[in-house]
Amino acid sequence: MTVPMPTLAKPLGALIVLFSIACTVPSIQSHAETTTIIFSAPPSATPIATITAEIARNGTTRARGLMFRSHLMPRHGMVFLFPRRDTVSFWMKDTYISLDLIFLDDMGRVTGIHRDATPLSTRAIPSPSPVVAVLEVAGGEAARLGITVGHHTNLAAVLRAFPPQ
Repeated sequence: MTVPMPTLAKPLGALIVLFSIACTVPSIQSHAETTTIIFSAPPSATPIATITAEIARNGTTRARGLMFRSHLMPRHGMVFLFPRRDTVSFWMKDTYISLDLIFLDDMGRVTGIHRDATPLSTRAIPSPSPVVAVLEVAGGEAARLGITVGHHTNLAAVLRAFPPQ
């Protein structure tokens, strides 16, 4: 004899399935401000790479950064904007994925790249010179996209649109 499923059980079951699927999708910071960082190799202004970046422009977002993330999509990252040009230092504490740190001066030039930072490390990663921004992308992404020291970015426009706090 077949027993019919109670009327509420079907919608509740579907809701549970949808919730479990939603929990397996990598988290996306839908409330985060985002921008596009465009790289070019001088003297040409032709773009060689673009990165969609979440913006960390205040103390709270800069302190959290990409901590606790388990995945970073290709051509995505986070740009840390600072209110003044200074030497900065990063670490990988509570960061589960390897990252490339791309250091940018006040002219938007790449002044250094720290490649494949070790996840969970508390070792300091200093900027090679004073910077106003640091772009973090997945480990190996800078090399894969051909980004090198001396490349230029559209950082000036990003800073105008999203002034650091």
